[in-house]
Amino acid sequence: MSDEYGDTNSEPSVDTSAEPVSDSCGDSVSDTASGEDLNAEAQQTEAPEIIPEDTSSYNLDTASDTEKAEAEKFMTDNPDLFTTSDGSDVKSPETDNNDVVHNPDSDSFMTGKYGKDGIFYNEEAEKRGDSFYQMDPEKYAELEQNTIDKYLENHISEADVKKDEDFQNEMFDANRKALEESIDKGQEQVFSHDPTDPENLTGDFPKEKEVIQDLTGTSDNDIYKGEDGVYHLDSDSSVASDYHDTPPYDPKEYDAE
Repeated sequence: MSDEYGDTNSEPSVDTSAEPVSDSCGDSVSDTASGEDLNAEAQQTEAPEIIPEDTSSYNLDTASDTEKAEAEKFMTDNPDLFTTSDGSDVKSPETDNNDVVHNPDSDSFMTGKYGKDGIFYNEEAEKRGDSFYQMDPEKYAELEQNTIDKYLENHISEADVKKDEDFQNEMFDANRKALEESIDKGQEQVFSHDPTDPENLTGDFPKEKEVIQDLTGTSDNDIYKGEDGVYHLDSDSSVASDYHDTPPYDPKEYDAE
């Protein structure tokens, strides 16, 4: 999860006042319809029909790239139509974390550094069976370049874009969502590296730590090194219990002090 160390037609209107006649293919058509009307009607009926009742069963996982793009545009234009069977919002392909959160059914979620002190958070999480966030490098590079292109108009270079706080926050957005979902599920938060050590607080790691602590109402005093060699967040501490009884945690339940 961290940076690499260095981290919607109604049916088309048809004139039924005239007797239909059959064309050479046996299909009924209106003998009063003009060529222009028929052409317009044909264009309407050829368009794929997406109705609200279908949205709960729309499967983005098996859709083609073209279908995903069409679905995403329709969802963006009609956000109120798209809910899943449990009433939650349907996620667009860009915001769906299912392909970047590994071991999602684990009871714990690991964050940390990539390669610092010879420890890779993703390898450590895989060994332990923890959930962890890691985007495919090619997908990350594509996301980064697309985001850079969006900001480049107001900057002198790509390097300058990367210093932009808005750019950095947008790039971190997927990480943030993964952490929010993890905490909402009540997963224990663990760290491959000491999140209280300033030397480790580079890249995305300090942002991840901040999100976790803000959403759980905890502090550095609630982090300890376990016998398993990794660092744990004590969400049952007195500090955390001031805001929450048991997980899952809801950030709306408290005001960070």
